[in-house]
Amino acid sequence: MVGVTQDYFPFGFGKHRCPGRFPAANELKTMLAYILVSHDVKFEGRVSRPTSIHWDLNVIADPTVRVMFRKRTCN
Repeated sequence: MVGVTQDYFPFGFGKHRCPGRFPAANELKTMLAYILVSHDVKFEGRVSRPTSIHWDLNVIADPTVRVMFRKRTCN
């Protein structure tokens, strides 16, 4: 996520790349880890992962699929 290549550059490229990309990437990973540890996550009405949409060179998630979150309870 923090590597700067011409294939993937959400934080810029070359000498103009974002100096805050390292803490930003760590913050995103921390938030994702918190969600996965403290919530049950599933797709509404599906057993398997929905098919991705291929548009030009992009691969995106199906925007019509709903994701459901339920906070886990401690026993």
